Amino acid sequence: MAIPKNFSVVYESRNGTVPPPHHYETAIPLEPGKPGVYEFRPGYPGMEAGIRVWKSAFPVSDAQRLILYEKLVKLGIERVWKADPHPPVGGGSRNLTVVTAKGKFVVPAFPLGSDRARSEKLLGAVEALVPRKLEAEFRQRFAALENSKKPRAF
Repeated sequence: MAIPKNFSVVYESRNGTVPPPHHYETAIPLEPGKPGVYEFRPGYPGMEAGIRVWKSAFPVSDAQRLILYEKLVKLGIERVWKADPHPPVGGGSRNLTVVTAKGKFVVPAFPLGSDRARSEKLLGAVEALVPRKLEAEFRQRFAALENSKKPRAF
């Protein structure tokens, strides 16, 4: 199986509705021919002044891209995903957008119950690309910000 030239992935997560300074969001965009990027957004973007996105690129080999692409296709990414009409309120969420030769496919934050297990596997496949050391570094940085008694400065 060959990777389509337009193969791209955007993973997004939010830790839930919690008061500042405890909220954060993450993203993992993967574009053709570029390294992966791990983005960490402390706070509520657009609602808190001075929020900057922390970004770090990480290598993704052609072999890793192929494995990811094959796994996503095998798990059934290339179809219409339906969102749960009664999603939970206030908790964390994750969603995924994938572009393949067959189109753009969006796994909603809260898919229908029958698709939840499959969506977890898809999300996990993307999360596994991020080096644990990088993720730990950003989480430590966020913990220091979260526990700081100083005025918020990002």
